[in-house]
Amino acid sequence: GYYRTITMAEAQPSSKINKRLVLTHYGDANKLKLQDKDLKVVNNDHIRIKVEACSINTQDLLAMQGLEPTMAIKPPCVLGMEVAGTVDACGEDVSSFKVGDRVIGISWSGGWSHYVSCTVGWVFLMPDSMTFEEGACIPISYLTAYFLLFEFGGLKAGKSVLCHLATDDVGIAVGQLCRTVSNVKLYGICPRYQHVLAQNYGYHHVIEDKDYATRMRDLAPNGIDIVLDPYSGFENRKNYYLTSRMGKHIIYGGGNLPTAEHHNWLSSAKHWWNHFQKDLGSLISDGKMIGGFILTYLVQDPNGVNWVQSAMSELLRLHGTGVVKPVIDGVYDLEEYASAMQQLRSKQYIGKVLLSPTKAARYAAGSSCQVKSDDYEEMILPQEFNREDLEQYYQEELPDDDYH
Repeated sequence: GYYRTITMAEAQPSSKINKRLVLTHYGDANKLKLQDKDLKVVNNDHIRIKVEACSINTQDLLAMQGLEPTMAIKPPCVLGMEVAGTVDACGEDVSSFKVGDRVIGISWSGGWSHYVSCTVGWVFLMPDSMTFEEGACIPISYLTAYFLLFEFGGLKAGKSVLCHLATDDVGIAVGQLCRTVSNVKLYGICPRYQHVLAQNYGYHHVIEDKDYATRMRDLAPNGIDIVLDPYSGFENRKNYYLTSRMGKHIIYGGGNLPTAEHHNWLSSAKHWWNHFQKDLGSLISDGKMIGGFILTYLVQDPNGVNWVQSAMSELLRLHGTGVVKPVIDGVYDLEEYASAMQQLRSKQYIGKVLLSPTKAARYAAGSSCQVKSDDYEEMILPQEFNREDLEQYYQEELPDDDYH
């Protein structure tokens, strides 16, 4: 498929072996297997990266189940959209990088490996102050937030923004990037035990997701200028209702799509029945705009690489100023992939979940990276955070596994 040509070089084998996490069939983590494969000589316009850290994204989990239409891949395949590491080899046409350079690579697929080959246009030099873990956090989450806020949203001083999932990777990026524009009023939605965290990441008003439409109308009677909507179906109706006149409702994901274990004819029928659509006349009379964005579609556009390069340049600059500070929930060895994916599926993660294929990734002293460990007492949290509140929340609010 198209993505395979981006990430894998087809040429003569080299002497190196690449350990890869291969999706053998559609399904969950039990369909993944670690397999070795001979490396190929790098294509002319590609760079081979020795991967020190790679991320697990929601799109990867959906693609594993065959529910991600923007990623044209079929098993057996290797997922993993973004990596950070060092340049291991360059194609003959590559002159802007050299072996040993510390880089970020957008692989789109193939990143859950010891080595991955990326087209040169999707590779970026890492600042000296950036760790590999931070580098692997930035492309998908921060590019998504950047395009939502500035390219689609046209964020200006004095505007209001609503972001669901305020403490996931995109939500944290939204909170940090909104700080670059003066007098932005940022509203976030997340579980009660995460409210102090969301405020620490830049949110001014934070509410729970239960009956959020009513509560948001109380907080902002005239609506929100930019509503960032990661959902589909009936939730789109609620978010359109919350959008102000002259405002923008931007849909960017499928946060409530059925997972493989819950995907059946009834869930599909319910999703179809609740499908949200607006005719042009209604948009005109309501005075609102609706847009949609998924980062993976940019790879299919001839101008996609230019948009991404421009945005990445600005994000790397903002990292240098301290605005961009990736938050990492945990780093797992490649062999611990099942535990990493379980953490994502639990919906209790904060920030990014990473894999470390080489087991060499470490956090640099003084890094701007914030780390959430498995031990809540060791989490880098505001002093106001109360561990007892977290434990009580789980006891009262999470009696079953179908937590959202």
